[in-house]
Amino acid sequence: MSDTTEARNVSGNGKGCLPLALVLIGAAGVALTWFALEDIADTLGARHWPEVPAVMQVSEGQVDRNASEFDKPFTYRSRYVYRYRAKPHVSERSFKTGDWSDVAERLSKYPPGAQVTAHVNPDNPEKNYLELPSLWILVLPGIPLALLAAGLIGLCLIWFGSAAETVKPRAGRARVSG
Repeated sequence: MSDTTEARNVSGNGKGCLPLALVLIGAAGVALTWFALEDIADTLGARHWPEVPAVMQVSEGQVDRNASEFDKPFTYRSRYVYRYRAKPHVSERSFKTGDWSDVAERLSKYPPGAQVTAHVNPDNPEKNYLELPSLWILVLPGIPLALLAAGLIGLCLIWFGSAAETVKPRAGRARVSG
């Protein structure tokens, strides 16, 4: 047996690490889908959560003058109180953005003292939304599912393709023409 034949047999008929890479891509797709499911469930479920009145206590915007050009220099911070099932709850939120207009929009929409509506998770009243999440999050599983599909399709092509390559013609009589 020649050295090249041995090397070819050891490396899995020249396929190298491709099957392993495809398995890892598929596993990444499964993991990302799993992590996205909670957000998707909340997005859909929140549309059925009870609405309760809330009062804005704090609504403020801040500018981080020391932020680098790659940081998001603007922060919106809010705190509101609400009662659910006769128990008081406080919700504090903050987010960073690179656009002051995002902060200004929330400052005008939720000024301190404003009466607002909170959507409260009945199973976990600490979880709530002032604004329902966008349904665009439903697109999120498409990315990891595409990774999973690519991994599975690639593996099938390798496995079924290698099965076709292993079929060798029978040794028989050679025809000599001429």
